[in-house]
Amino acid sequence: MANQKLIADLQKLDALIASQQWAEAAPLAEQVMARAPLTSGVLERCLQVLRGQQDWEALMDVLMRSRNRYQLWPQGSDLLMGQGMVELGRWSESIPYLELAVAQDSLSGWAHHFLGKAMRHTGHLQDALTHQQTASEQLPEFPWAPFEAGQL
Repeated sequence: MANQKLIADLQKLDALIASQQWAEAAPLAEQVMARAPLTSGVLERCLQVLRGQQDWEALMDVLMRSRNRYQLWPQGSDLLMGQGMVELGRWSESIPYLELAVAQDSLSGWAHHFLGKAMRHTGHLQDALTHQQTASEQLPEFPWAPFEAGQL
């Protein structure tokens, strides 16, 4: 019975995520995460909702709690941590996470973009330019990377 409830909640959560109803999805994601944190896909859904809400503090908190309590650190977690820190202006703290994200996936334009932003704000302008240029090449539809590269 509990398993059926979880499946129904995950299906409802998936529908809310698909329609980007973040405010409605947030409490359900929190309930599911509290009830079944080790179930495959639960953490990822929770992170997707928090990212959709742009609640970076909560997203980073969920990631760190999952890492410390359950040894869960899904692929892409370094990028999410780094992006969250950039979004909150925690430039220096973001760099190690974003460097790991680039090392794990050198073709991630987003990892290069956010690392470039962090490098710029910490005074590493040549490195920032290199990363923004890479982001421009890898994200041709994203206008801010070439704009930021041009500013550097």
